[in-house]
Amino acid sequence: MDLKIFTTLIEGIQSQSNKVHELYGHKVDLLSFNDDYYRDVVYPLMLEAFGKDGVDWIDWYIYEKDGREDFKAFDKEGNEICHNIESLYNTITE
Repeated sequence: MDLKIFTTLIEGIQSQSNKVHELYGHKVDLLSFNDDYYRDVVYPLMLEAFGKDGVDWIDWYIYEKDGREDFKAFDKEGNEICHNIESLYNTITE
């Protein structure tokens, strides 16, 4: 998978997640539906493409970092990693 397709994938997952959370704020609960889709469709495909460690970094970037500038990860040398989609891609494809 190249960076362009990876970026589309990550931005699509982020967009979907944001929509589900926005609807949840209006008392429309699609979390189970969205979780099932992720678990049964998206996760197995990403696992095949990036392995467990790669999927763990992707999940961290989307659901924990979630755009927060103060939430950072570092490699063994102390360099910041996974600070944007390109850095995330580079981390999981090395």
